[in-house]
Amino acid sequence: MDPLRPISPEQRRLATALLVLVMTPSGCDRTDPPEPEPIAVAPTDSIVTTSAVLPGEVVFERELLFLSLDPDSLVLVPWRFRSRVTPDGVHREQGAWLGRAESWEVLAQEERTTEPTRSPWQILPGGTIRLVVGSENQIGSLLLRDPPRELETSIGDMVTEWADPGAEFLRIYEGRTVFPAGAVDGLVVEISRRWETSEGNEPGDWAFLHSGLELQFFVQSDRAAAGPEEPVRAHGWTRLAVRDVHWPDLELTGEEMRAHEPARRDIPSRWRITTSADEISGELELVSAHIVVGEGEGAILPLVGLFEVSGTMRIDGREFPVAGMIRHVQQ
Repeated sequence: MDPLRPISPEQRRLATALLVLVMTPSGCDRTDPPEPEPIAVAPTDSIVTTSAVLPGEVVFERELLFLSLDPDSLVLVPWRFRSRVTPDGVHREQGAWLGRAESWEVLAQEERTTEPTRSPWQILPGGTIRLVVGSENQIGSLLLRDPPRELETSIGDMVTEWADPGAEFLRIYEGRTVFPAGAVDGLVVEISRRWETSEGNEPGDWAFLHSGLELQFFVQSDRAAAGPEEPVRAHGWTRLAVRDVHWPDLELTGEEMRAHEPARRDIPSRWRITTSADEISGELELVSAHIVVGEGEGAILPLVGLFEVSGTMRIDGREFPVAGMIRHVQQ
């Protein structure tokens, strides 16, 4: 049987409904969404997953994001792997999260230091996150094995590949995530980045949005912003009607700040995407958020936000409803 065989709309609705029942822990207290808008912000992790990065370290980031195709009942499964070369070896962090029904759940978070290696960018399986690797070290599946939390994200045929000069690339695949309650079809976005802290070029925010199979859009800030409201030059790509277009002159700007007390910072709840030529524009609003607060010496701490968003994109005079995720960083 083809592991990526499409399922019917009735099967998808049933799988999504059962997924909410199976993956939601019983007896979990839920806080009311903040006013004035119904935005669910998950509590900060008690496990540190964004440890301090020292000047001069080389950092390799690899992120794989599964998104279901139905924007009205979006399911998000981000898998994140980060390794950095230290004097003691290779410090590795990995985690997996689940976003659905406008809420987030931490599936796995692990940290460890391994022996020095000539290939520190390679992903190593952990205690609960496992890998199925095919030819040429390509990841075929990502597996979570931590009962009762169990799922598998399978990576199928490549849809397209976009690459920057240097050590960055982005690939979009057909994908499927299998939960105990059933399977959900969608897309898998793979993002690979390498950067050196001594160069002052820490990467900034990125966003991936889609309007089903008709439109896929990725935008990445060229650098980390000094503040959440600072407009930052960005670049990105669209895939529309099987046609790829690179957009070298974009701007991703956060708006309507909300306080996040654990980090003593503000986070945006709306974003604008613009370009100087007005060929592409977009407005996005926050649906739900998961915030990871890192280590720091001062009162203001770094954070990483996983934001489910929805909104509208306009490209060459056409308008598309979109849904997806923004990965937001503040150093």
